[in-house]
Amino acid sequence: MVRKWVFSLLFLVWMALVTAASLLRMEDVGPEAFEIPYGDKLGHFLFYAVAMFLALMALGEWLRGKMGFRRAAATAFAGLLAYGLLMEGLQWAMQAGRSAEWADVVANSLGLVAGLYSAKGAFHSLRGLNWPD
Repeated sequence: MVRKWVFSLLFLVWMALVTAASLLRMEDVGPEAFEIPYGDKLGHFLFYAVAMFLALMALGEWLRGKMGFRRAAATAFAGLLAYGLLMEGLQWAMQAGRSAEWADVVANSLGLVAGLYSAKGAFHSLRGLNWPD
């Protein structure tokens, strides 16, 4: 059985990585080996899909039985959407080789929806993770 704090720790580590990826200049990370068309938007989508999945798994560790899945999902969605807007605002304000784009916010939002449905599927189909609506 997974300990109560495992997904919470994974979520915090993941969000630290998302923050670093959002605010560091890519030149500081290393040279790009190859270009992927729309790779930046795909990155936003994947970062936020995993963030939503981990956020709901972490909330499930602490709130299952105290709060319904839908309310927890709405709370996580709103919080992560606000976090994404904050990151875009910081990119705009810092002007340090990063650019804020509305398309990034759209990719983040689509990732949140994908992560939501992935977590919902996990909670409703895997034994031991059931979290009623």
